[in-house]
Amino acid sequence: MKVLAIVVVYNPAIETLLSNIQTYYEDVEHVLILDNSTKPDIKKELKERSDMNNILYKDMNGNHGVAIALNYGFQYALSLGCNWVLTMDQDSCFISRLTGFYQYLDSVSVEKLIFLAPVYSVYDKSISNRTIRNRFIWQSGNLVQVANYYKLGPYLEKLFIDYVDYEYCLRAHRFGYDYLQIPSVVLKHNPGILRVGHFLGIKYRYSDSSLIRYYYFFRNGCYVISVYKNLQCVFQLVKILVKIILLEQQKKKKLIWAYRGFLDFCKGRFGNLADII
Repeated sequence: MKVLAIVVVYNPAIETLLSNIQTYYEDVEHVLILDNSTKPDIKKELKERSDMNNILYKDMNGNHGVAIALNYGFQYALSLGCNWVLTMDQDSCFISRLTGFYQYLDSVSVEKLIFLAPVYSVYDKSISNRTIRNRFIWQSGNLVQVANYYKLGPYLEKLFIDYVDYEYCLRAHRFGYDYLQIPSVVLKHNPGILRVGHFLGIKYRYSDSSLIRYYYFFRNGCYVISVYKNLQCVFQLVKILVKIILLEQQKKKKLIWAYRGFLDFCKGRFGNLADII
């Protein structure tokens, strides 16, 4: 098998990005950076550093979102003759080798397998001797079979960011494809800034995101709910609302962005918010 790792980036901290790539560089045939960055100095340095480190680089010429970049990466994989793609975020790194993926693939039929996923660094190591099936799995760290990607269809580009991975999981499940987590492969991944909130005198830790992400959470979440009628997605949006109201900072602004996302869902307005304002 030949594996292409694709890393979707947006104005990254370059040293951190390159350090993260080194955690899986030796376990794949090629690494391709798909650059959604908007800052010319970062784009220039990233291209130069990629060339120096034998990393492939593609300027996406603006921020077109994670789905478009991922779909481009799969086309590139075909041109290189790769039959598996490792999909990575810029802030993710492995704290294990990828050998657990490859050992599992050597022991099973992959006809209906769409992807393998890692577990996350906070996961309970006591169950590391068996695979895990969850309905929803984050996109970063997934080893995706190219042939089945083309059968299932590309990532949904209209979503731009957020719920791209959840929609893909629900679609794969609907069409009978299998995906599971391999506990021997461990990823360090934090989808937001860790903060501490207080409610009734009790401290809670939560992951905080930029204001615009709340727009995408609710626009895309409502879309996925409307298509797949999934109660777990409903619960997730309710949970976000409760966290905003009870724990998080900037409550009013976050609720305004969430409501704006809901309105654009109702109007059928998708893609990059910057393009539809």
